[in-house]
Amino acid sequence: MLFADFCPEYVRAHSRPATRAVHCAGTLLGCGLFAAALGMSYALAWTSHFLLEHNRPATFEHPLWS
Repeated sequence: MLFADFCPEYVRAHSRPATRAVHCAGTLLGCGLFAAALGMSYALAWTSHFLLEHNRPATFEHPLWS
């Protein structure tokens, strides 16, 4: 199926504003949960470096490598 064929079908399947709103809310919630999980992971890792290892996380000096 080509995008030109798919697009009108997709628009018809999402014709009601409530459907689009629920899809938007789900997407935003998913992005928010992902960001929260990522932030929590870094917070736990950095805390362990500061409190347990007594050093600085590599993220500060080499953000792409770590």
